[in-house]
Amino acid sequence: MDKQFKIISPDCNAKVYVADRDTDVSQSIQLLLKTEDLMVNLFDSGQSLLKKAIIEPPSCIVMDAIMPDIDGLTLLQRMREHAIETPVILLGGNSEVAAVVDAVKAGAWDYFEKPFLQRALIDSVARAIKAAL
Repeated sequence: MDKQFKIISPDCNAKVYVADRDTDVSQSIQLLLKTEDLMVNLFDSGQSLLKKAIIEPPSCIVMDAIMPDIDGLTLLQRMREHAIETPVILLGGNSEVAAVVDAVKAGAWDYFEKPFLQRALIDSVARAIKAAL
């Protein structure tokens, strides 16, 4: 990716939380988002991400729709219970219409099927951050 065309201003101090049951996926998302000069925190569980988001809400969350301890829809519900309006982008193993509709109804900002297109994820994160600012 051409570094001279950043879509997110480096001085916006945006922080993205990432959680995926596959650490390789989490780390690749982290590297991808760091090319946009974003601060990225990785979490190995949805619960640990939720605890941190309650204390320090990020600009955006990218999360596996199905984590071992909590699914993305439940995380969205719990975030809303704590009045956290952070945009959440869910990543799923399939893009069945029902799964996508459920995610959007629960308040997901976006939903991507794995494997996802890198540029599409960056664009979605950028739109989410701009909406959150």
